[in-house]
Order: sequence, then structure tokens, then C-alpha cells
Amino acid sequence: MSDATHKELLALNQKLLDSIAASDWNTYKSLCDTNLSAMEPEAPAQIVFGLEFHKYYFDLGAPKNRVLTTMCQPVIHLNGNMAVIAYIRLVQKLNA
Repeated sequence: MSDATHKELLALNQKLLDSIAASDWNTYKSLCDTNLSAMEPEAPAQIVFGLEFHKYYFDLGAPKNRVLTTMCQPVIHLNGNMAVIAYIRLVQKLNA
């Protein structure tokens, strides 16, 4: 994988994480496949399909305090026209 591709994939994923932190639904939706599936802590033992599950959290609005999300130790695996990025997600925010 070229260095440019590596940087582009990380930048796009960071943009996705930033859209989550800012409750920016339009950006999030533009970066996700409408047929996505996910396993989330809020839906134990279930696989959720599509974007509606995720939209609920965006509809709550942006947090009042700044949130910083960092990808720690990212690893990218390419398989044909698909990429998988694994990382530790570090979220920093202030509480009251």
C-alpha cells in the first residue's frame, strides 16, 4: 500500500470519528454505506443494520464540551477494494 493511500484512509477515518464527536449527521452519512452492519455496546448480542440505529445518537445533538478522538496504533489491512482499519479509540472529554 502506498504511503498516500495509507494517509488518505486514516484521514477519512479520522473525519468519520470527528463527525461522530460533533454529531455531524451529514458528514457521517456521506462516509458510511447505507447497508452497514455493526455490533454496538448499546445493543448487546445483536447486529444492527443500516444507519437508523446510529442516527438516534446524532439526533441528541452535539455535546456541550469539546471532544477529541484519537486513533492509537492504527493498522490497515487491504483486501481487494476493501480496507479494514483496526485501532484503539481514545476519547478525551471533560465532565462537569
